[in-house]
Order: sequence, then structure tokens, then C-alpha cells
Amino acid sequence: MTACIVGWAHSPFGKLAGETLESLIVKVAGEALADAGIAAKDVDEIVLGHFNAGFSAQDFTASLVLQASNDLRFKRATRVENACATGSAAVHQGIKTIEARAARIVLVVGARSSTQASSFTHASRATSV
Repeated sequence: MTACIVGWAHSPFGKLAGETLESLIVKVAGEALADAGIAAKDVDEIVLGHFNAGFSAQDFTASLVLQASNDLRFKRATRVENACATGSAAVHQGIKTIEARAARIVLVVGARSSTQASSFTHASRATSV
């Protein structure tokens, strides 16, 4: 089975007033599913690439993706982190899951928000494929 990206979405770069890590994740997950023409109920697994989860009040940030749709409830969700390559690591994990035939459709979301905890950068961004 060959994995391929069939839909995507992303938030703008930079400090985004009024946005939280949670709102960014929910927004891009929904937009990526819409772009792909895939219903949330058809997603088999979710992979969240989230860099520096220590800056988040939520201990299990992969669960934030579930809020994009009630139909994502009870889906397997995993968070991966690999420093600057966290988004790529999430995509690779999704590919491996498909190649292992453990899932047919994987929703991959990459997110980082360092606005709350860092003075050297004010970046909030989320991407979903």
C-alpha cells in the first residue's frame, strides 16, 4: 500500500492574537479533512507532531485533535516529538502506520506554539495533512 497526502491546511506564521494551540489544531484538522474530502468518521488514526509539549498546560496534546469533530472521538491518537523535525516525524509515523496496514486513513497534525513561554520567538502554527 502506498501512502500519499490527499489534503492539507495550515495556519499563518507568526503571533496569532486570540489563537491557542488547541484552536489552531482544531482549525487545521477540520480544514485538512475538508480539503481531502474525507469525513472524520473515516479516519483510522491520528498522529500529532507537537514540539515542546512542556509549554502546554494539556498533558496529552494528541487528544486536542479529537475536538475537531465528534466523529474523531475514540480514534487512536499519538503525539510524536523530534525537535526541529517534529512535523516530519509525524508524517513518517503516519506513513509507517499505513504501510503496516494498521490504518487506511491517518490524520497528521503538526503544531507549535511558543508564544506563552518564550521571549525569543513568538510563533504559533499548525499544519495538517
